[in-house]
Amino acid sequence: MTYVELRTGRWPFLSNTSTAVYAAKDTGVHHLKFVPNRNVRAVLKRALAKKPEDRYTSCGEFVKQLSKAEAGELELEDAT
Repeated sequence: MTYVELRTGRWPFLSNTSTAVYAAKDTGVHHLKFVPNRNVRAVLKRALAKKPEDRYTSCGEFVKQLSKAEAGELELEDAT
């Protein structure tokens, strides 16, 4: 979430209310449509997955995939 906030100036929630934040945490659904790059969105979606086993295994892996997505070197199916 820090990356999303630093890059876009907002959190991946419908609003900044505590209700919206808890709902996203409970459901695992984050709003990333404002992130213009679809491959970056796919990487972020995986990083924010509700189940830990669905997330990247390390911060290094996340950063590597995010860098590839930002550079246009990552195909959408590779990010999911």
